[in-house]
Amino acid sequence: MKSKFRISKNKLLFYLIVIIVLNFVSIYTILTSFPKEKVIKSSKKIRPPKNYNRNKKPVVNVNDVHNDIDDNDVDIFSNQSVDNNKIMIENFRKFFMNTIESVDDSKNINLLREKTEIHRIIWEQLFGTDDFSYKHVLNTLLKYQEENLPLVNLFYKVHKNLYPWIYGKKFLAIDELIKTYHGRGIVICTGSLHFKYAKSTIDTLRNLIKTRLPIEVFYYGSDDLSEREQQILLSYPNVYISNIEDYFNTDVIQCKKRSIKPYAMLASRFMEVILIDADAMFIRDPVELFQSDGYEETGTFFFRDRTFKGTSSNDSLQWFKEWAKDPLPETRSSRFWNGITVHEMDSSTVVINKEKALLGLLAACKLNELEVRENMVYRHIDNEKETFWMGFDMARQHYYMNEQPISFIGSIQTELSLDNENSNNENSMICGHIAHTMDDGRIMFWNGHLVADKDDDSSALLDFELYVMESDNDNNNKWKDSPLCYYIDNEDEIVPLDDKEKIFIDVIKERAFNDNILLGY
Repeated sequence: MKSKFRISKNKLLFYLIVIIVLNFVSIYTILTSFPKEKVIKSSKKIRPPKNYNRNKKPVVNVNDVHNDIDDNDVDIFSNQSVDNNKIMIENFRKFFMNTIESVDDSKNINLLREKTEIHRIIWEQLFGTDDFSYKHVLNTLLKYQEENLPLVNLFYKVHKNLYPWIYGKKFLAIDELIKTYHGRGIVICTGSLHFKYAKSTIDTLRNLIKTRLPIEVFYYGSDDLSEREQQILLSYPNVYISNIEDYFNTDVIQCKKRSIKPYAMLASRFMEVILIDADAMFIRDPVELFQSDGYEETGTFFFRDRTFKGTSSNDSLQWFKEWAKDPLPETRSSRFWNGITVHEMDSSTVVINKEKALLGLLAACKLNELEVRENMVYRHIDNEKETFWMGFDMARQHYYMNEQPISFIGSIQTELSLDNENSNNENSMICGHIAHTMDDGRIMFWNGHLVADKDDDSSALLDFELYVMESDNDNNNKWKDSPLCYYIDNEDEIVPLDDKEKIFIDVIKERAFNDNILLGY
């Protein structure tokens, strides 16, 4: 079989050897050989140089990176002393340009992982591990621009190679993107198809829950969300509308439908982002999500999906284990890694603090690029939802997955089945939607709005009366589709909604009906 690499056999052999060594020796040696006093720690206060002019824009942008390379292969393992860090870094930059940069990573997940690992190591050498604020990133670039320009050049070379779509429209340098981040807020992605659900969700958040969090709505292109629909959403207080095409090079990402989610989080004006689906129904203030211990520790809060093993061999797991080298502890302990389910994460609500977890979000975006997702990722997993935690694992950035299993909310229905004695037997099941609880065991939200099928305009309204929490040892026989139902083994596990919750849901239905969002209520 022909190699996909467009390089000679000798260079291919050299490349493979270098990639192996990079993981264990070379990058670590290159980037940890700096004198310790020059390593930027997030806990250390960083000051601009004395001659720093605040009115001048001195930060090196991606267009300033030197492109002078020799025709011959560059050996990064040259006989330089450890003190000549700048020469070693420049050698590696040229090696990267000559060898790794030219290889297409949209068809090679292992190469993509290697590039992401190199990017992470250089990033952490420059910026530390847990402080990606604008002030810190700007001051660090200023410091190293004067003291070690080759390291800054190397960073931009690797960074631009991985994420070229960030630059050219609105941003020239990474600090310019980070500079736009402020405060906390909610992000909703919608087009005209799910506009009515987005309107109902915003109405619930603003007028019933009365959350004080600002809301930013993202859409993709002028034909995705009409001007009239935008004006309706803007009529609610503290709501912003943004077109993702105004931020990034969409020729590369083409992030229509679900793949827009990580890009919207990255582009959002908020530093701390709660991404929610247009049809996510919250009955509590989403601001509570920021109070989770897991979020405070990692800057992330992810929610589990239902336990479902699928009907065939777990191709997703086999594919993931082929390239996930030394996965994070939270990945190793996941149901997905241990073959319990093919669905690990529900992406209807995703919480990320970009000041702490930017690298993981960038990697999640990478996995949703057009060619990457079509050539590799979406062939093995269900759209974008698993790319969040997989991206964080690829970037070696810790994440928090909610420890609470999913719940199933709706109403009890029965169906007749025929047992071995040919006698009728009633099976009880809850039909409704997947929901999520907090540590107190009460419902925070569910996905799917108020109807049985959000994609069917004639779909019937659901009754929301009770919920049950899933068990990790559940199997496929626990679920029934069309509508989605969950079989109940023990009715003692059922938790009824309290009167306050029921009244709240009835008010949501009434407001949606009065707004002509739900027909036939």
